[in-house]
Amino acid sequence: MSATISDQGQVDFDVVLVGAGPTGLTLALLLAGRGHHVALVERWPQPYPQPRAIGLDQEALRLMRQAGADERVQQVLQWSAELAEAHYVTPEGEILMRMPVRERGESGWPDMVAFNQPDVEACLEDLVNESPRIKVMRNAIVVGLVRHDDTPQVRYLSGDGKGEPRAGATPRTLTAKFVVGCDGANSFIASELKPGWTDLGFSSDWLVVDIRPTVERQWVPFLAEVLDPMRPTTVAPAGPGRRRFEFMLMPGETNESMSTPEAIWRLLGRWNVTPQNCELVRAVVYRFKGRWADDWRDGRVLLAGDAAHLTPPFLGQGFNSGIRDAGNLAMYLDLVLRGLAPVALLDRYTEERAPHVGALIRRAVELGHHICITDPEQARMRDEGLRNMRDSGVTPLAERVPLVGGVLADNDALAGTLSHQGRVDNGAASGMFDDVCANGRFVLLGADADPQTHLGPQARAVWARLGGASFHIGESAPWRDVEGVYKAWMGGAGATVVLIRPDYHVFGSGPSGADADRLVLELGRKLGLSGAAA
Repeated sequence: MSATISDQGQVDFDVVLVGAGPTGLTLALLLAGRGHHVALVERWPQPYPQPRAIGLDQEALRLMRQAGADERVQQVLQWSAELAEAHYVTPEGEILMRMPVRERGESGWPDMVAFNQPDVEACLEDLVNESPRIKVMRNAIVVGLVRHDDTPQVRYLSGDGKGEPRAGATPRTLTAKFVVGCDGANSFIASELKPGWTDLGFSSDWLVVDIRPTVERQWVPFLAEVLDPMRPTTVAPAGPGRRRFEFMLMPGETNESMSTPEAIWRLLGRWNVTPQNCELVRAVVYRFKGRWADDWRDGRVLLAGDAAHLTPPFLGQGFNSGIRDAGNLAMYLDLVLRGLAPVALLDRYTEERAPHVGALIRRAVELGHHICITDPEQARMRDEGLRNMRDSGVTPLAERVPLVGGVLADNDALAGTLSHQGRVDNGAASGMFDDVCANGRFVLLGADADPQTHLGPQARAVWARLGGASFHIGESAPWRDVEGVYKAWMGGAGATVVLIRPDYHVFGSGPSGADADRLVLELGRKLGLSGAAA
C-alpha cells in the first residue's frame, strides 16, 4: 500500500525503514519477500527525479533480481560492446590503460551496466507499492528516535511537500522491532546514533553534468577517465540515450561560478556537445568524500547505504554498496525476526559490511588521488608509469573484495567470495540458477550427489529450520551444468560441495560431499541458531 502520511494512530511494524532511496526500497522488498511487514518512511512526497549513480554492478543486479526487480529493471539498463573496456586516456586521446569490463561476471551478469537511477528507482517503487506487506509513508519528516530495548520508536511530522514539517502538524509515532536508517548522507538516524567514523581525508569538488543527446554520434572515448592535469574529466554512458560528464573544479573556481550555463556549455564544448545536439538534463557540483561508520548498529537501530558510508565515484560503488548492505541486512534480520537467531547476530552485519565497503572506499580514494593530479610533472610521471604497465601487458584489474569475517567457515579458501551462477537445466526447467532453482535461500551445491543425502539427523534439522535448498549439478546430474560454469568454478577450487548464503556469498566448501554435514552444523553454530550443536 502507498500513501502520503495523514493523521493516523500508531502502527506497529517488524521494521521501520527511514529513507526511500535505492537502499531502502531494496531492503523493503527483500524483507517483505520473506514475509515481514515494513514501513518505509520518506520525507519527500515523490521520488527524486534527477540522475545520480550511473553504474550498476553484477552483484547489486543479482540482489535486485532477488527483490523481484527483474524484467522491469532489465528494460532500463545499458550494455554494449563499447562498455567492455574502461580507459585511462590522455587529453590527446592516447589510451594509457585498458580496464576490462566482463560481459559475464561471477553472478552471470556483466561486471557493470550503465543506468539512469530514476528509471531503476521507478521500477523498485512500483514493486514496493504493489506489496501488501510494505506501507509507504511519503511526506513524513522523522524528527525523533526513541531506543527502547525491544521496540524502538520513530517520531514524525507530516510534511509541507518541500521536505520540511507542515506548520501545526501533530507528532506521530511508529513502533517497530527494528529501525534502519537508509536516509542518505545527511541521515537523521545516523545523527542520533552518533557512530564513530573512519574518514580517509579525501575530498574533491566536481561538476557533474548529465545530457541527453538529440543526434546520433560515436562517442570517443566511450567510458574513460581523461587524465588531464589542466582539468581531470570523466566521460561515461549514463543509461539508454544518456551521457555523463564530470569535471574537476580547479583552484580558484567556485560552485557558483562553475554552475552557470555559460561555464557548463564552455566545458561541454570541448567534447562537441552543444545546445544544438543535446539536451542538458542536470548540472550540479558534488564534493566527493571517502568515509564509513565504525559501527552500523546500536541495539535495534541500524544504518545502511549512504547513511553508513560515502565513497568517491571512481569505482562506481556507492549505489552498489548500498544494495549489498540491503542484501546482507535482510538475511540477518530475517533470521532474527523469525526467532531462529539472537539479536546479537546483527553484530555480524557491521563485522562483514564495514571492512568490505572500507576496502572499496580505500581503492576509490587511491584512484582519486591518481586521477586528480594537477601538477604537470607528477602527471607526466603517472602517465609514464601507466604506459610501462600497458606495454608490459599488466592490467591492474583488482579481484572482487571478499568478506573477511563474520558468518563464514573457518580456514576455507572460498569462504566470503561471491558465488558463481550459470545456466542449469533439469529437463523441465531451464535458465539461470537463481531464477529456476533457489533465490534468497541458503543453498547447498554438490558436484557428486545431492549434498542433502550426506546430512546427518542434526544437520538435517538445522537445514530444515533454515529452509535450505540442495542441488546436484553437473554434466550428467539431475541439474545439468549447461555452460560448465559450476565445473570450472567448483572444480578449479577443488570443491565437491559448496554452501552459499542468501546474499550470494560462499559460507564454505569442502573436497568431499560428506563435508556438507560439517558445513551445515558449523553454519548453525556461527548463526547462533537455536538448537544448533555447541
